[in-house]
Parts: sequence; C-alpha cells; structure tokens
Amino acid sequence: MKRRISAAVLSLVMILSIIFQPLGVQAAEAGQQKKVRENGACSYDVILPAGYETSSVRYPVIYVLPEDGFTTGSLAEKLQETMKTDAGMDMIIVKPEFKADMDIHSVMEQIVAEVDGKYRTIPDHRYRAAAGAGVGGYLAYIVGLTDSGKADEPEAEEKEAEISDDQTGGVAAGTEEQTEEAKPEEQITEEPEGVKAGEPEGAKEAKIEEPEETKAEKSEEAEETNPEEQEETKAEEREIIKEEETKASEIKSTEGCTVLTAPKLFSTIASVRGNFTGDDNPWYASYGDVYTYLNEIGSKSITQWYTYMDAPVKDAYTNKTGSTNDMGKLFIGWGTGKDAHEFTVRLGSYTDDFAKESAGRILNRMTGKVLSGLAKGEVKLEKSALTADEETVDISYSVNISDLFGTFVLGTADMKADISVIDPDTGEVLDQASEEHTVEKPGQYEGKVVLGNLVNGTSSDVQLSVEIFGTKLVLASSSMIRIQETLIDGDYQKIDLMGDWYFNYTGARKNLDAKALTAQGCKDENWSVVQPGLGNWVNGYGNINGTTVGASPDSPYFNYLITGNGYYVREFEVPEEFDSEDVILSVGYVDDRCEVFLNGERVGATGMDESGNPTGETTWAVYSSFAINPDLLKRGESNTVVVRAWNDLPFGGGGWYSGPVALYSQSAFEKEEDGQSRFFEEEFESASIGGNEKYLVYLPESYYETDRYYPTVYLLHQFNSDHTSYKTDEIDRIIDESVKAGLFDEMIVIVPNSSENSWWTGSWEKMVTEELIPLVDSKYRTIKDARFRMTAGCSMGGQGAFGVGLTNPDQFSGAVSFFGALSMPPTDAENALKIAQNESTDYLNYYTMYFICGNQDSYGFGSPAIDLDRILTERGIEHEFFIENGEHNSAFYVPYFDDAFAYARSHMYQADDAIDALLSGKVTVDTQKGVKVKAEFEALDGIESYYNVIPVSSYTVNSNPDFSIPLMIEVIQDGKVVFSGTEDSHAINAGDTSETFRYDISKYIDAAREYSIIYKAAVFDRVVELDRVVMNKAEDDKKPDGDKKPGVGTSGDTDRKDTASAKNKNPKTGDNEPIGFYVLLIAGSACTLGIMRKRRKSFS
Repeated sequence: MKRRISAAVLSLVMILSIIFQPLGVQAAEAGQQKKVRENGACSYDVILPAGYETSSVRYPVIYVLPEDGFTTGSLAEKLQETMKTDAGMDMIIVKPEFKADMDIHSVMEQIVAEVDGKYRTIPDHRYRAAAGAGVGGYLAYIVGLTDSGKADEPEAEEKEAEISDDQTGGVAAGTEEQTEEAKPEEQITEEPEGVKAGEPEGAKEAKIEEPEETKAEKSEEAEETNPEEQEETKAEEREIIKEEETKASEIKSTEGCTVLTAPKLFSTIASVRGNFTGDDNPWYASYGDVYTYLNEIGSKSITQWYTYMDAPVKDAYTNKTGSTNDMGKLFIGWGTGKDAHEFTVRLGSYTDDFAKESAGRILNRMTGKVLSGLAKGEVKLEKSALTADEETVDISYSVNISDLFGTFVLGTADMKADISVIDPDTGEVLDQASEEHTVEKPGQYEGKVVLGNLVNGTSSDVQLSVEIFGTKLVLASSSMIRIQETLIDGDYQKIDLMGDWYFNYTGARKNLDAKALTAQGCKDENWSVVQPGLGNWVNGYGNINGTTVGASPDSPYFNYLITGNGYYVREFEVPEEFDSEDVILSVGYVDDRCEVFLNGERVGATGMDESGNPTGETTWAVYSSFAINPDLLKRGESNTVVVRAWNDLPFGGGGWYSGPVALYSQSAFEKEEDGQSRFFEEEFESASIGGNEKYLVYLPESYYETDRYYPTVYLLHQFNSDHTSYKTDEIDRIIDESVKAGLFDEMIVIVPNSSENSWWTGSWEKMVTEELIPLVDSKYRTIKDARFRMTAGCSMGGQGAFGVGLTNPDQFSGAVSFFGALSMPPTDAENALKIAQNESTDYLNYYTMYFICGNQDSYGFGSPAIDLDRILTERGIEHEFFIENGEHNSAFYVPYFDDAFAYARSHMYQADDAIDALLSGKVTVDTQKGVKVKAEFEALDGIESYYNVIPVSSYTVNSNPDFSIPLMIEVIQDGKVVFSGTEDSHAINAGDTSETFRYDISKYIDAAREYSIIYKAAVFDRVVELDRVVMNKAEDDKKPDGDKKPGVGTSGDTDRKDTASAKNKNPKTGDNEPIGFYVLLIAGSACTLGIMRKRRKSFS
C-alpha cells in the first residue's frame, strides 16, 4: 500500500511539475562540447554554422582563444548567439585549449592546417580572425602579430591556398583544382561525429574524430563511474589546470617572439577586456609585451591587419600600464583609420551584456572586412520630391554582385533585397518591401517595388539592403522629400523649394558664372540631381568622387576634404497670386559660406564679399535668408535660383546641409520664426572684451507657466565656430524631448559667443564669470547657487567647460566635455589635467565631471581624455568617461547630449523637501490707511545644513558663498495677478536668518472687494507656500482646503489602486494568477488520495 501511495503521489508531483513548468525553458544545445585530443598536441572544438551540412558555402573562421589562457571562456557562445541574427555572416568557430608546456604559435599553426583540411573554409589569412577575452585577448594579439622566436627554425608550411592581393574573386589560379584534390566532394559533405543530415537548423558543433578504442574506453569508464567519483575526477582536473597555470607562470622568456611584418595566420585580431599585463596572465612571461610589439610594427605596417580592442571603463585591466588604454592612445596618436582599427572603452563593468555587445561588434566588423566589395547597389525613386497627396512612389533598384562571390560559394546562394522607407531622426522603418533572388554567378540583379509616401518631417531615407550569407548589407540610400504645395492664404504666402536641384561640384580652382546658369544648361554629364538641405558633402554626393576630389597639390582640383565650390540650380514657378511686396528667400545653412542669385541677379551672401570672395568670418552655422526685390520675380513664369556653396580649406564638412528652403512673404516668414520663442538671441555690452557680444537663451517649457527657479547650464562653443552652432544642432529639441522622457529636470541654457579661437580664457572667461552670469541671474529665474550651475561644451568649448568650471567653484559645480581639448589651451592657462593633478581630492569631489571622445577624433583628443580618466580613477574621484566610435563632429556628441546632462544633473546637488519645515513666513495686512502688507520671513535652526561649503583649493575665494532664498508675494483679484514682488538679495548665511518686507498695494486693488495675498519662498528648484491671506471673503464661500501647499502630493481617486486586482497579481511577474485553477487542482488531488485510501486499489 505504501508503495502504491508513493507511486500515486510521485505521479501527481510529475503531473504538477509538467503543468507549472515555465514555457520559456530553453532546449539543450545540440551536441554537448567535449575535449578531444589530436595527436597529443591540442584539443579543440569546432562549431559549425546553421545549415552547414546542406550548403555549398565556404566560411571564414574565428579562432576564439580561452579566457583563462587554457580552457575556459564564453566569448564563443556569445558569437554563436550573434550569428543567429543578421548582425554578421555565418562563420565557423574554433575553440582551442592549451597546456602550460605548449608552444602557442606552433599549436595554432597545426590547428589552422587541420581545420582548413577538414572543413569548408577559405584557406587564407584574410578570412581568419583570432579573438579572445581576458588572457585570450592577449593571446589573440600574440598569435596574430608575432611568430615563434626561434629565428633559425624554418617556418611551418601553411596548408592554405594563397589568394593574391589584387584578386577580386574566386580562388587563386590553380588553387581550385588543388582545393578539390585536397577536399573531394565526399570529404566536404561528410560531417564529423555529432552532425547528422536532416538535423534541425541551429549551431552545429563538430569535434575532431577520436580513435574508436578511445571512445570505447571512455564509454566503459562512464558506465563504471558513479556521481561521487565523477566529482572527484572534476576536482582532480581543476587541480591539474591550476598546476598548469602555475607552471606556465614560472616559464621564463628566453627568445621571446618575432614581430611579423605582414599577416601570416590571421588578418583580424580582436581583444575583449584583454588581460595584457596582469599578474594573473600565465603567458606574459613567455611571450612578452603586446604594447612593445605594436610599437615595433609601427603605424604604417599595422594597417595590414584589422585590430579590435575594447574594455569596460572601470575594469582593473583597462588602465594598467601597457594595457588597453595605453594601446588605444597609441592608435589614436597614429591616426589609424576605422577601416583598420577599432578601440573603445565602454561604460559599465565586464558583464554578460558587455560580452554580448563585444561579440556582436567583432562579428560585424569581420563581416564588413571579408565581404567588402562583394556587392554594390543603387536605389532610384521615380520621383523624389512628393506632395502629401501622392500616396505611393515607384522605386527601382539594382544589386551588382562582384567576382568575390566565387570565393565563398561553390554553387548558388539565396539573396533577399529589402527596400525600406526609414525616418532619418528615429531610425523607424515606415514601410518596406522585399524580393527574393537566387545568385548563381557574379552580375547584376534588379527589381522594382512600390512603397508608401511616408515622411514624418521634411524627408525620409529610402534604403536598399540585401541579406546574403546570413547577414545584412546596406548598399545604397536615396531621399524622399516631402514638399508643400504653394500656399497662398491672404498675407501668408509660401513657395517650398525643397526637392530636386541640379548640382555641380567644381572644387577650389574652378568658378562658374552663376549669373548665367540655367536649368536647361545643366543637362550635361558634369551635373547631377541632388536634394540639398539634408546633409554635408560626402563622396558619392552628386559628382563628388575620387576623380574630382584629390589631396595632392598636383591634382587638377586640390580639394582636401572636399573644399571649394559647389553650384546648385533650380527652376520654379511663381503664381500670379503670389503678390507680396515683402519677400524673403530662405536658404537655411551652408557650410562654410554661400552667395545666392535669382534670375541672374545676386540677391545676397553669407560670409562672402561683393566679389564672391570669402570674408574669413565664421558663418557655417549662420542662418541664411535674404530680403529680395519683388520685381525680380517673374509671376506666372519660370524663375531660376542659383546657390553657390563654398567650403573653406582645410576644414571638413562642407555643403548645403540644412533648410528651410523656401520663398516667403514677410508674414509667413515671421510666423514660422515664432516657433523659436523659447530659444532666442540676446546681446549685451561687455567691458571685458570692449564691445557688444551675443548669447543664446533657452528657456524650459514651463518657464512662463510657473514661478519656480531653474538650474543653469553655460554651453560653450567650439573652435572655428560661434554660439549659433548649437542652434543648428537643435539642442533645444533634444532638451525638450529629454525632459519629457524624464531623463533630467528642466533647466535654463545659456550659449555665449566668443571669438573663434578664444579658448575661453582671459577676457573671455571674465566675460562669462563676471558679467554674463550676474546679468542672466538678474533677468531670469535661475538658482543663484553653484551647486545648480554647470558648464558644458564641445572641442574648445569642452576645454572651456573644464577650464572655466573647475577654476570657479563659487559659480559652478559641474562640467561636461564632448571631445574636449582637455590638455590645452596653447597658453599657460589652466587645463583639466593640471587641475586634476594639483588640487585636493575633496576639491575634485566637489565637482560632477563627464567627458567623452570619439575614437576617430581628428585631433586625437581621446588621448588627454584617457589621461584625465586615469588621474581621477587613481585618486578615487567619481566621474563619467568613455571612448566610443565617432569623429570630431556633431554626429558624435548629439546622441550623447541627453546622457551627459542626465548624468551631470543626477550627480550634482539635489534638493529635498525636508527644508520646507525650516522656512517660516507670515503676512499681515493693515487697512487703516490704504492697504499695506507686511511679509515676515524666518529660517529656523537646521537651515545651515543646506549651505554650500566649498573645499579649500587654489581657486577657492570664499568657502561659504551667499545662500539666499528668493521670497515672492502675489496679490490676486478676480483671478488675475494684480501685484507681485520678489526679494532675493538677502543672504541668510550672513548671520541674520530673518527678514521683513513691506508693500503698499493700495493702487493695485479694489480694497472693498475680495482679494488674496500669497507669500512663497523659492528654495532651490522648489516653491514653498509660506502663508495665504484672503481679504473681504464672502461668508457663504467655501473654506479653503486646510494648509495644502504646492508641490505636496495628496491622495485622490486617480491615485487609488485596484486592490481587488492587485491581490491577484503575481508579485514577480505582475500577471493575474489562475486562482480557480489552483482550487480545482488541490480539490482534485485531495479526492484522488481519499479514494485511494478507501478503495486501496492501484492506479496507473
């Protein structure tokens, strides 16, 4: 009976476990990994991509070296996961395992030869990568950049088919036959043990075949070994590994390594969180210093490899001498381009997510390298400029597959062409169509699709990409422009000029007669159709290419970084109804300068004199719009407008990069400009610089709706620029969106102007600290406390943010730098590195610091950023720093703008509501002679804990700056504010914590009728109501709601929780639990056991 009951209970438990087993349980990996010895030299795992057994593809190979230097590591698994997406092509993964007494170089040569002999690989170093994390990252660079130190010993023969450097596809002459002999069809399709035909798709793992007798021995051992013995065996294995690590660490370097002059086994080398010089690197003593080898190879030769390295910014290995950061500085100093190198120091620690991101980048970069030149494409819109009434657009595309296809495929390959309409601001795919192709040989593959005319703003990108070999390649894009039909509504008149223009880039040495240009004359091969106002000039834009752009002074153009002339021509109709006498032609923004012609007459210029020569002033961020003589317009006829753009030498960018592009009546122009009412320009007289200077003001959305005070940011512009550059980059829109998303609190932003090489030192620093800050504080509701004020800036402005911010502690407590020149200015003025080295830890911790740089910064400003990070890290100063992919431009800093401000504001001083209880105020009204108000204020004991205390430093003038609380009084009658007053000059910490103010409001109110007096204090970014008095209140009016104060939350019906629903929620998942199901299940179980006991019969 006991056995029967036990059996029934166990059965019930099994049933319940099946019912409640989570649906998300992952399937076990096909084929568990196992170690296999090959000729006693090394064991290694081979992981084959999905579909290997049924395809005819030859694959690149990634050799993933063990993270501990011997056996362990998870990078290969992360690569497998990534290959299941379209982030990179399918590749073979090989995981070697090492012993302490091995020669890594010779072992890797043997493994490469064996893998190339047994599997469908491309036997050439250009299609192999060595990668690893930790010690594996170090070993990847050792086997990639060096060879055995035994110079007299001949090199081992490589069993690979050489593919010449200039070959564009296929296998080298004579190699195909050799490859087929080495790999007969039977051998190619024969799968290793564990991989069977018809197996479900997924990553397949194959091992080198073991001798049958070894298998039999292992099988017998497995049958005889119980769990306790297995655990003992694992413990012994761990001891052996530990002994091998100790043995390896004791091996002394004798001959070291020979540095290669060109790739031998691997052309791609990748390190993730590399342990290059750590004490726990067991191979360092044997194989030496990678940093030294890189210096020996040099900046020119290193570009023969593709080198990748990354690390978490706060990891112990990152900042070690000769490790990732030092090598990253080396590459930055060399100016190694992104086609040959990637170095990043990313946020966070070495987590699973960090490793996944790194694996994705490695696979993606190697894919781009090995598939470079495989496919080119073109996408054309039948009509690129469309009105909102046109619902669809016809799109044709072509994909050209090169001869490189033959290197990868022995037969055919599937290719899917995707054509997508994409929002350029958000990356959202608005519409998409796909077509399937079977690629049998190199050649052109074409198609046509119809997509929706979907544009969220001014334009959308139409992108052509193809999926082939398990990855996605983006080949081409074109612009879909949303144009508005000519709008004439009384005084509001507008002709949209966005869309197709003729374009001819002529460079720095050839000028055209802009007055004589017409659309009919732009039909020859020198002219292209483009859509201006959407971005800077790049290779491929119009007729800009390798022929028209040359860096040599001997070339016909000498157009370093695409400098010189570009001409835009367009015809447009002006209807008779467009009768405005005040006409504005808006061009938008041109880098660096422009002049504009209408119907053969010059109507204006930006940054050019009357002769069309550059004036030398900085104008690339200046909005170009011109009032024109209405008589120039040919109403009812065709008109021609010409824009000549000029890009200065030697600075990059260039071109007509932004709009609006339109012809306006004055009324329409002013109406569109009204949208900038919270981001506007002001001017003031500066004694420091001896003249007038401008500055931009950004006010938060709630500024005109509340009486609160706001934190302030002083945003400094870069070299060769001015304050308007941030308006061009739309920082007002970024801030608005970030505040709505809850990333940081509302703030006021001030963008001062300066000379384009001010470096924000000397008189320019004084202009900000001694003149502009007091002026802004007097005009706007700013929090007059350094703890709520910070600096920020790009390039020269990034240096200024730290140079000005960190030397004025009574005015700032935060500094943000985007690719800042942190080791400059080129004078004796203070810079961030000097300050970080010389000032106390307490003083540096007073500040919140955020600084980042792109790894392709053209000025190498990543190097001083790394130095500053190292100094602050060694001194234990909290800060935020990273190096990411990007250049010295807006495209790098704009995506991180919100992150920088969010970090800075969240780490600067934060007000709390406990201070409310320390503020006391009372209003007394005297109506004997007129109406006089007495407002009394007192700060209670404990308020001193909120005073700002500045640590002693070279820059500290006053350790206890003034602490003031603005006091506001409002008189309201008939729902309107009829009188208001603000007192904010009283410094509480000066010794007197109380104050009394008096106001005569007699002339502002009707004293016989009801009116209210509200007394408030603005403490930091909060507003606290101190007192409220209602005079002449009608007796039948309802009493006010107690002492409710603004900013103090109260419960209401909208805040009530659905308690009945909440009770049934799973506290972990938030899902409703099936309570009825549980009740039935328990009842059924009880009945079953009851019947069993009563009837005593067995149950199956």
